[in-house]
Amino acid sequence: MQDIGREDLRILQARHYIPSGRDNYHGIRHCHIHATAYEDLYISLSRPLDRQQQQARARLHRAWNLPSWQTTPDLYIKIFNDLDLLLFAGQLYKRVCISWKDLDNIEASALTWARMPFGWWHRRIRIHLGRSLYLESPKAVVWGTVIHEMLHAYIMVVEVPLWRPGSHCEHFWEAARRLAAALGFGGLTERNIVTEADNGFW
Repeated sequence: MQDIGREDLRILQARHYIPSGRDNYHGIRHCHIHATAYEDLYISLSRPLDRQQQQARARLHRAWNLPSWQTTPDLYIKIFNDLDLLLFAGQLYKRVCISWKDLDNIEASALTWARMPFGWWHRRIRIHLGRSLYLESPKAVVWGTVIHEMLHAYIMVVEVPLWRPGSHCEHFWEAARRLAAALGFGGLTERNIVTEADNGFW
């Protein structure tokens, strides 16, 4: 076995070590920190649907089955509350907003947050969807991207005051699998939620 230096040993043993630079920003960071948030999500998804959630799921199925000529960008704003109610037990209500925005060519979506005037612990999380996402992507990718950013936002809401969106780690993949199963759309998989929506930053 090759001997390693003290600094390399520290990095190997430090649970909170984060590589520097944007290229390494996306990856394995913070995965263990958010374990509780994922566990809470799994428990919520395992419960039987109440009447409101059943109604939300029915509306989402109708939206999913709309022909392309009836689909507009507004649809992906309107489905947000139903997705929140069905998948995240309404935790994002009034805490997260979503809108379309001109993003640069490499980003399909982005997540930002800002302090609210009445206290540091109240922050509004904003999901920005790029116009190119709607114009150039299949339906499953657009839906997957919306859910992708909602999952990041959920982690931030539940893990206050950490306010970190989490990484695309094994927990994220497992959560995506369970979210796709909860929706039950034949053409939407965890890959659409994780990989297809991955814009290389969040």
